[in-house]
Amino acid sequence: MIKFNSVLLTVLLFNTTTQAQETIAIEPKMPIVAVPIKTTSATAPKKLSTLSGLASYYSQNLEGSPTSSGERFTHSKYTCASNHVKLGTWLKVTNTNNGKWVYVKVNDRMHPRMAKKGRIVDLTISAFSKIGNLTSGILKVKVENYGKNKPKGV
Repeated sequence: MIKFNSVLLTVLLFNTTTQAQETIAIEPKMPIVAVPIKTTSATAPKKLSTLSGLASYYSQNLEGSPTSSGERFTHSKYTCASNHVKLGTWLKVTNTNNGKWVYVKVNDRMHPRMAKKGRIVDLTISAFSKIGNLTSGILKVKVENYGKNKPKGV
């Protein structure tokens, strides 16, 4: 624990014509105690944003080719391509027709042609088959962004 005798507070004031910064000293009646808070997956925000659209899966011909992140592509991993989030981001992809979902890591970018067709993620065959039937080829999905931290249980 760290005790402070006084506190300095920086305030940003905005109005339509100027921006001013002012520092104010506050003398509290009681000592202020600052306790560092350890951020854990329980305290960190879980879901950052949500998108809805279409999901497809990669061609089998791409096995072993390099991805945008530099990793070698393999259908056995739960990864995906997306142009909507940064590489390394974890997503929860949910099939809106049956409620099945899968966590995937974004390690590649989609061809712009796919984005024009309304696709927001391109999944590996293993990830796609966990939430839908491969014969459908395209699924309506909800995609939740969980940031760079790997979700629990993945």
